[in-house]
Amino acid sequence: MYGRQEPRCRNCKQDIDVSKIGEYANQENVKCSKCSYDIYVRKVPENIAKELVGVKYLIGEDEDLISVHKTNGNLPDSVKPVLFTCPSCAGNLEIDGSSRMVICKFCSSQIYLPDDLWFRLHPAKTAERWYMMCDEEFS
Repeated sequence: MYGRQEPRCRNCKQDIDVSKIGEYANQENVKCSKCSYDIYVRKVPENIAKELVGVKYLIGEDEDLISVHKTNGNLPDSVKPVLFTCPSCAGNLEIDGSSRMVICKFCSSQIYLPDDLWFRLHPAKTAERWYMMCDEEFS
């Protein structure tokens, strides 16, 4: 879904000063003037600018999305593994969330991780609003 709206903080709904967007893009992130929430502002990358003609800035992107771009798409590993009991031999398995199919190191059984464990390691994200600022001369 899309619409025409002034960019604002996703935490407190405070409007972002669009006259300073160019200055904000030179910083990695900006703090909301009202609640100090991190707001990410960046220039549109060259490879995307070819497709999004006229769009100059991306505002309010998700921090996780930004970190994926910085690490070339490699997500960090889980900090602590979760212990799970093998249904075949009752051996303790350390689950790190990298794969849903796990091979038991004790009995070599293939185990499909149940939904409650998988979703604990990979929680669903809610959709958040973000903004594209267009060049006024183009639009």
